[in-house]
Amino acid sequence: MRLKNILLSTILFTTSMFSLGGFNKEEYNSLNYINFSYEKLVKEMSTPEEVSDYLTNCLRYQFSDPYFIRSPKRVHKDLMADCIEASITAAALLENDGYNLNYLWMFNDDYPNGHAVYFYQDSKSKLFGTIGIFKDDNHLPAFSNLEEIANFFCFEYYMPLRVDQFMIKDDFGVLR
Repeated sequence: MRLKNILLSTILFTTSMFSLGGFNKEEYNSLNYINFSYEKLVKEMSTPEEVSDYLTNCLRYQFSDPYFIRSPKRVHKDLMADCIEASITAAALLENDGYNLNYLWMFNDDYPNGHAVYFYQDSKSKLFGTIGIFKDDNHLPAFSNLEEIANFFCFEYYMPLRVDQFMIKDDFGVLR
């Protein structure tokens, strides 16, 4: 019975992913990204789908010190990031293509134990999409507002933040 419930939950979650327009990874060749210099990576990345592919297929998740954030350049060098670092990296990679430097910090009653995703708004539909370190974080624009994003990820509270609220040094990182 428990296995049946797990399978049913997985099917329902997968179905909701497709209905929200999860990214199609087969269109991108993420293997080349790890061989790019950071500067070339910034020049080559121009769409949320490309950035999603890079974050989920080239980087390893590694929880980092809660008082330290790796810079996007350091993330690319180490090929690892936590959710906030991946969100900031997504913003940095898309900034030159007209995307804002946003990310969303979501949490429940235990503030430090939350999750972050980069969010962007489609200029035509005005819907929001998300990008993050995990495959389940990545959705084409389908959300009406930020509260809807937080609810989808099962968080009660959320704070929209901007990357430029931190001073990030290119080679190392920054203390929060």
